[in-house]
Parts: sequence; structure tokens; C-alpha cells
Amino acid sequence: MNTLFSAEGQRQTQRGTDGAAHVFIAGGAIGAALTPAADGVPLPLASLAQTLAYNPDGTVSYIQVTHAGTAYRQTLTYTDGNLTAVSAWEAQP
Repeated sequence: MNTLFSAEGQRQTQRGTDGAAHVFIAGGAIGAALTPAADGVPLPLASLAQTLAYNPDGTVSYIQVTHAGTAYRQTLTYTDGNLTAVSAWEAQP
């Protein structure tokens, strides 16, 4: 992972080889892991309830969370029954 530090020295962004970014913000002795949504809003996924929606064949269609009154959805794509893509967290209208 590449690690980038902000000027404050308390925010750290790590980007994996798949391009996914994970932001860590130190808050006292314990830091909170945040994942940026497509619109740039940091989502505290570890503390949010997740809802799963299923396709007719039983595979997961999407995962949804709500943060600060906005629903965010991550959509899963399948090819020939195999998971081939997972979208960014997209704000829902």
C-alpha cells in the first residue's frame, strides 16, 4: 500500500494495488477507519449497519449503509455467476 500523510499529520490515506483508498484519522488513543465514498464523504463503515439486497439467483446485488442521513450503496457485478466487480460507495438520490 502507498501511504500519504496530510499536513495535519493525523490523517493517513492508504491506497491498495486495486486503487481502493482507506483513510485513517487518529482520534486520541484510538483511530477511526474511514472509507471515502465516490462523492468524497468519509464513511465509518465499521460502525454502520449494512443492508444486503439479493438478486433472484441468491447472489448479493448491493450493500447499503446510511451515514448522516444519506444512503450509500456498493453494487456487485457478476459474470457467468462469478463476482467480477464491486462499485465505489455511491450516494443514493
